[in-house]
Amino acid sequence: MTNNLGDVAVFGSQNNEVLEMNILFLIYNRPAYTFKVFEKIREAKPQKLFIAADGPKPDKKGDAEKCLEARKIVERIDWPCEVKTLFREKNLGCKIAVSGGISWFFEQVEEGIILEDDCLPNQSFFSFADLMLEKYRNNSKIMHVGGTNFQSGEERGSDSYHFSHCVHIWGWASWRRAWQTYDLEMRDLDSFISSKKIDDFFSDKRASKFWISLFRHIKNKNVDTWDTQWAFALMKSDGLAITPNVNLVENLDDKKLHRPTSKLDQIKDPLLIETDKEADTQLTETLYIKSPWQRLWSAFISLIN
Repeated sequence: MTNNLGDVAVFGSQNNEVLEMNILFLIYNRPAYTFKVFEKIREAKPQKLFIAADGPKPDKKGDAEKCLEARKIVERIDWPCEVKTLFREKNLGCKIAVSGGISWFFEQVEEGIILEDDCLPNQSFFSFADLMLEKYRNNSKIMHVGGTNFQSGEERGSDSYHFSHCVHIWGWASWRRAWQTYDLEMRDLDSFISSKKIDDFFSDKRASKFWISLFRHIKNKNVDTWDTQWAFALMKSDGLAITPNVNLVENLDDKKLHRPTSKLDQIKDPLLIETDKEADTQLTETLYIKSPWQRLWSAFISLIN
């Protein structure tokens, strides 16, 4: 389904339909979460399903059993579907296992949806991501399609989504062409900071300073994470992320940031491809800078930088 900017698209997946899309499901040792998210995938009935699992930690009691239980859950595929798996025997950690799983995924497909085992989507998310992947397939400026919204209930305009320089990875989609900009080690960080490009992304320099501090910390301290590097890849490329104006994915693991999901029956596209600096600034301030845990984190970063 292809439509022009400013158009309205109506969609909805029937229970007996098979979505012609690729989904990567990232799992580990949380069988209860894995079951809930897998049931949503099962309801969506994707044509191709890729499953990547990190291995158990040898020094963590019961980890091997939980990993095995989670892997057994995803064997319950009862719809026409091509399945590929990447099950690690040893534990690689979040940084290597997740980024490696995504790279494995995009080595085999041009575009697709990525879900971790604690990201519970509603069915609108799959249709939304599918439509956005097709619509912006050949627009290299668009690098990320998000499923979460952290605007505290404030809708940005009358459209169904807006463009952002900030990525959210609790249920998202992308293209191989975009993931090719990803660098786990963020080797271009110094030149990106020197360019001061990031100051153009926000209406308040406190927001850009936060992101620079975060990027530096992740790079210099070799933190076991992968998502900050994806945020950096988008910003350094001056790329854009699509953010829905309602929340489509619930995070099962983070109750403090719990957001109820809403259904989308149709999509109204923005007339222009441009970011909302106020939205990105507000997001950075409320989700990171002003939150209680983040104030402690920011103080810690300022001490070690």
